Amino acid sequence: FFLPHQQMLRTTLIIAVVLSICLAVQCFTLRSYVKQASSISSTSLFAHHPQKKIIKRKMDRRPKKHRESDITRSNVNLNKCITKFASSLPEYTIISAEEYMKVREQALKFWEDGDSAAEWLEITEEDMVATFSENREPVPGVQKRPNLVKSGSC
Repeated sequence: FFLPHQQMLRTTLIIAVVLSICLAVQCFTLRSYVKQASSISSTSLFAHHPQKKIIKRKMDRRPKKHRESDITRSNVNLNKCITKFASSLPEYTIISAEEYMKVREQALKFWEDGDSAAEWLEITEEDMVATFSENREPVPGVQKRPNLVKSGSC
């Protein structure tokens, strides 16, 4: 029989041998796995799935027509006069050719003669000078003189 000291040494030796065998086996399996994975593809992304581009995604996620009234829509303007509205401007109403000629004559007369009831505006020399950002003085404390770009510097 073994002495207690020898038995402890024997147990430690057995544990060390078993651990070294386990490490050796695990090392071989890892190498074979890494070798196998690298031989498949160098750019493999594994679980990547193709995504829809923006328009297809928007069309896929848009609200669908489930109601019968949405699927088969009726014309809301059916049997309605859409040429004249109650509060529409005269430019947007459809008129006959005779009415058009009358309105055209009035417009041409106004263009030629103007409105006799309106006052005439006198044009002064100051009105004849064009005001650009270069020759306009900025309001002090409010506006800054704009940085003007010289021709050919850009």
